[in-house]
Amino acid sequence: MVLNEVIPPYHAADESPGEAGNKRITGGVVLLVGGILLILVAGVLKALYSLPFSGTFLWYAGAMVAFYPTGYCLVRLTRGQSGEFFLDVSHAMALGVALMPLVYSLFRRLSHPEFIFIFCAVFLIVWLVLAMRDYRRKELVPETSLYDIASVCSLVLLVLVLLHLSHFTDVLLLDDGFKIRSTLLTESDFHLGIIKALANAYPPVSPYASGTSLAYYHMNLHLEVEMVHRLIGMDTLRLTFFFFPLLYFLLLVGMVYFFVRACKAPRWVALFTSLLIFGADLSFIPGLLNMLSGRNPWTVAFYTTIWSLFTLNGYLPALIVLFLCMAYLKRYYEQGDASLLVVFGFLVFSSYGFKSSMGLHIVAAAFITGVGSAVFSEDKRKGALVCAISLVAAVCIAINVVLLRGGIGQNIVAWAPLNNFYASLGRVGIRTISWNYLPLFLLVYIIMLLGPRIIWIPLADAMMKKRRFDPMLFFILIFGLTGVVVSDMIYLGTLARAANDSVWFAVQSLICAWLMVPYFLEKAESRKKKAVIAVIIVVLALPTTLQFLKMRFDNRYVHIDGDAMEVITYLKDTPPGSVVLHEMNRDMPSLSANFAGRSSVLSFFRSFVTPHLTKEEFSRRLTDILVFFSADDSGKRAGILDRYGVDYVYAARSAASMLDAEARLTPVLKNRSYVVYAVKK
Repeated sequence: MVLNEVIPPYHAADESPGEAGNKRITGGVVLLVGGILLILVAGVLKALYSLPFSGTFLWYAGAMVAFYPTGYCLVRLTRGQSGEFFLDVSHAMALGVALMPLVYSLFRRLSHPEFIFIFCAVFLIVWLVLAMRDYRRKELVPETSLYDIASVCSLVLLVLVLLHLSHFTDVLLLDDGFKIRSTLLTESDFHLGIIKALANAYPPVSPYASGTSLAYYHMNLHLEVEMVHRLIGMDTLRLTFFFFPLLYFLLLVGMVYFFVRACKAPRWVALFTSLLIFGADLSFIPGLLNMLSGRNPWTVAFYTTIWSLFTLNGYLPALIVLFLCMAYLKRYYEQGDASLLVVFGFLVFSSYGFKSSMGLHIVAAAFITGVGSAVFSEDKRKGALVCAISLVAAVCIAINVVLLRGGIGQNIVAWAPLNNFYASLGRVGIRTISWNYLPLFLLVYIIMLLGPRIIWIPLADAMMKKRRFDPMLFFILIFGLTGVVVSDMIYLGTLARAANDSVWFAVQSLICAWLMVPYFLEKAESRKKKAVIAVIIVVLALPTTLQFLKMRFDNRYVHIDGDAMEVITYLKDTPPGSVVLHEMNRDMPSLSANFAGRSSVLSFFRSFVTPHLTKEEFSRRLTDILVFFSADDSGKRAGILDRYGVDYVYAARSAASMLDAEARLTPVLKNRSYVVYAVKK
């Protein structure tokens, strides 16, 4: 098996097309199989999570209209069809998911979000015309095989199990409201608040600290969810906790599978690599040795690559875009078609909108790969063009940051050598070490961090000895190495927050590093050796993930009952830009910020407000909230209302006797649990 031969992915060298499982299935049978899968998934959502069939099929239609036609046209334009139905559908959907936020953000900046209806309608018509023409010419024939169907079913089952242990059970839908998981191991409700705020303004103000802007924040995820909400009118709660996690997980494993098959690896290797995306490091070793606090998951010991996979944030779709970038870069080096490089450039720019670190990282790794191919390969032109498109993407990102985002917020960059190394030592209880033992501890740290991904070393050595330059293996190695090194050498964050956001470079590096597994398995001479290596990798990669999922599958929930829903419904109908003051929410989401899309003076629970506020401002807001809801300081309430431009106040019903006496507050809603006041200006 040669990893860079140009042959259709379903004709891998060790899979005979003559086998019964590889026999091609074509036509309506393929569409029937796809339809049955969709019905089965809808049945699972109905049976386990109380999602009606009508809602699920509305989501299917909305996602198809929003993402598939654009992706299909690009796949067709670049001649990217693989010949396998499910791969091609995943490819087209992933392209739509990656690029549609760019279109919608343009419409939002023009203050005409309704243009998205016209755009989607036009591309839907174009898709129908092209599909019908290709079908009549017999150029569009749905095609798959029994082995491919089995692979798809395996991936869908994997996704459903993982989602049940995380996203799908974060919210329990009830007749009078819902319950939301209270663990700090998720942050989906944080992004839900931004999505709701985005419906009223772009860029939105922060719903968690009134008067602060999110213009600098990566918004593609939120734009995407709000766009589909606008198209089909579905509740953003269901989109955030059920349907978009389902879409992203399917596309994540689908794009990994797609890339590995494009490398001519057999199906089982593609399935195996898709599973490994959810693997982790060797942090289970200090965990089993009780070197970590029992309150924390083992994965916090080093760079956690799985935390953000199991909560909805921009990192999840950014990974999908990363694997698309790699697939298009690979095809460009194989085929030399400049259109592939143009799509690659747009994908890189879009990845920055999903996760800032991802866009910068891909640009750097692609540029270095271009330099490497210009130096070491015979075709210098390809390397030069890769460098050129990388520089163009970098310039576009810089222009976007300066002119549209207004900078990088309050973030700073500082030199911090070995910062995560020392932080990891502290997490396992090692506070000081002698300089004499520093190299030994550093070696152990690298081994524990990489885990099975230590195959970097032999692969890098083998690549240096090869006569022929392999640009994709070089890209993976560079992407992996630079992310870990950069994360351990710099601090990226705010003065008000100790957490180092440069960790994201290492996280995405270590995820990408799993794609070295097919290259490594290819070097094994027999199936038996491949199987033994695969078992060893699984044994080392999954224990930390399983322990994390066990903690993530928490049974503690906050009940958002009918009374709370009444408050949410009222606040949703208040004018956009309204500021809401409420009591300090240490143990539950804010009804205004998280669920109504209205800015709170300060929302504390899972809100990450410290990057937007100085320590002094945070302390002042906290003090003002405590003073406002204190019976002893009624004289100061008017000043607090004016300081933050408060329009509405909500509180527990028990506070009504105190707040009813405030002259500036007019009761507008009262029920058994809450009271809401409008503020007289």
